[in-house]
Amino acid sequence: MMKALKVIIFSVVTIAVVFYLVVITAAPLRKVAELNRLATSDSVFMNKYTAIATYPKLLPLVKEKAHLQAQIEMAESDSIGLVINVKEKKASLMLKGVEIHSSLIKELNIDPVFKGIESPAYRKMFTNPIHNVGEYSSVIKEPIVYKKAPKDTIEAMKMLTLPVAPEPEPAYVNYDLQYGIKLILVQDKWETEADLIEEKKYTDDMKKLRIHNSIGLLKNLREPSYIPVISAVMDGKEVRAIYRALPQKANIVFIF
Repeated sequence: MMKALKVIIFSVVTIAVVFYLVVITAAPLRKVAELNRLATSDSVFMNKYTAIATYPKLLPLVKEKAHLQAQIEMAESDSIGLVINVKEKKASLMLKGVEIHSSLIKELNIDPVFKGIESPAYRKMFTNPIHNVGEYSSVIKEPIVYKKAPKDTIEAMKMLTLPVAPEPEPAYVNYDLQYGIKLILVQDKWETEADLIEEKKYTDDMKKLRIHNSIGLLKNLREPSYIPVISAVMDGKEVRAIYRALPQKANIVFIF
């Protein structure tokens, strides 16, 4: 009797574990399918770009063209924009097509979901800058200060200065972007008492996100809400400079 009970319990646990693994594996795949449907569900768009849909090997060229077009659109704006270059591990602040500040990304984590985006969806998503739809920041937003009206882009770049805070705050910025994507900019060292408090906030947020992308998916099996994340670890001063330079509604371009 006990042996049979153990077999039943073992079977139930095994089935539960297998079911859980299937769910957490399927969720990113469903997110990939959701992003790809942004293009495939648009018949007008697909008719216009049949070539890139027919020939998957064109994806590298599609990416390159999308990046260039997105940066051109960003250059037409009067606001500072952010370019995240995944290949070079670099974050650049751009104004009118000119790089006014660059930051080394010490550690960059990219969700595997982005590797599953096909050419049509990639073109539709990344040909234009992506905007933030929500954010959390430990950094106080301070405006860029111009000493006088610049005559041209070069003069503007020379005159651009950032206010100096009395004491640097902990640097953790969490952007909610279009398409259900999340961008995180975070400092690499936690040293002061304020840093340690913010580190706990950051750690808790990452833990909640992992739970959401795993156990939380069991709440809605039909439409699991998976959140793909791009996380960049940098010097704290670089995170602060980027956040303060960007407008409330930021233009962000990713170069994959």
